[in-house]
Amino acid sequence: MRRTKQWRAVVGELASGVLLLAVVFLVGQFVTGEKQQGAPPQVEEPLSVSVTVDATRPTEAAAEIAGDEWWNGIAPSTALVRAGWLTLKGRILPFACDSDAVMVAAIRTHDGAAVGVHNRTPQPVSLRLGIILPQASYSAQRAVRSGDSITVEALQSVRTAKAAPAYKPGLIPAGGSVIYRFINPLVRAADAYRSASAEIAGLRSGHPTQYRRLKDAIKECPWLLTQAQKLASLPNPDPAVSHIHRALLCVRHAQALTTNGVGLGRIPRAAGQRIAGGLDELEDALGDASAAVLGLVATAALSIDAEPTATRYHVTVSLRNAGSKTIRAVRLWAAGDENTVVEPSDAAVFPTLHPGQTVTANFQVHLPEGAADFPIYGFVGYMAHGAPARLRQECY
Repeated sequence: MRRTKQWRAVVGELASGVLLLAVVFLVGQFVTGEKQQGAPPQVEEPLSVSVTVDATRPTEAAAEIAGDEWWNGIAPSTALVRAGWLTLKGRILPFACDSDAVMVAAIRTHDGAAVGVHNRTPQPVSLRLGIILPQASYSAQRAVRSGDSITVEALQSVRTAKAAPAYKPGLIPAGGSVIYRFINPLVRAADAYRSASAEIAGLRSGHPTQYRRLKDAIKECPWLLTQAQKLASLPNPDPAVSHIHRALLCVRHAQALTTNGVGLGRIPRAAGQRIAGGLDELEDALGDASAAVLGLVATAALSIDAEPTATRYHVTVSLRNAGSKTIRAVRLWAAGDENTVVEPSDAAVFPTLHPGQTVTANFQVHLPEGAADFPIYGFVGYMAHGAPARLRQECY
């Protein structure tokens, strides 16, 4: 009897031990399963690639780079060419690249340089682009293609006082491409001045008085542009900005004379429209030059809502002060083509924008049915050296 009780006790202890082990095993499986289910997916680390381009040493060969060399056969590159954002004409630039994971093309354009990088791999690429530019102040933008979509981003301007690379890092999506565009706005301003002067010269024979008034209004511009070009790369932006904004005042005077001359019938309407268009291009280029020297980064982004009778665009306009000077009387607004409605209709006003700060405003632009291809712009205005500047950013 005593042995039977002892055996039963041993069996009970063994059963309790087995039960305990089973509970521990099940709890362990439950916890392990929870961890496996809740574990985040593994994120593939991007490849690190460095590309260096020397825009001060273009080759002798002039070339028009085909779209497939930039975008590996992806069609949307033609949209950037049509919009005037991208030119594929220029002189080929030498470059150095430390990886076969990307394809690179670089050209020296009339007013700056452009660098295209295509990611050949199925994983993202962390790009470190270094570019040596001739001494000047350049605006910088980047167009990124991912799939069939293109995003255009404004970057901090580049001011070069010596032959050292300026670096622009960025991420290229798997199988995607990126194009960096560097533009000297003062070169564009000189081109715009010549175009506007040629239109004004058309008034010389039939309307000599209006010709002399308009010619005198902008006669300082060549000297002002030359001085600004010499001063644009100096550490202190004030000397260059003062010349740029003096030129802006001259352009504003010529614009007022043109508007009044057309309104009073002293300038033919068709000629006045051509002159006004040339002066607008000159104002845009001078505004871009001011922003590049001051280190201002303006952006305009949009998203779309389709409706039965209209197309509504949500436009976000922002201005970042990446420079060293406080900017005053900042205004942000949006506009489309004719027959568009913008809400709110008034510009957003900010008294000051200190270094390191960003201001943003949101708008809704309503286009009538069938007008989806009309351009939409985000505008930025500000004061410097007693004269206003205006930046116009097209929403792509």
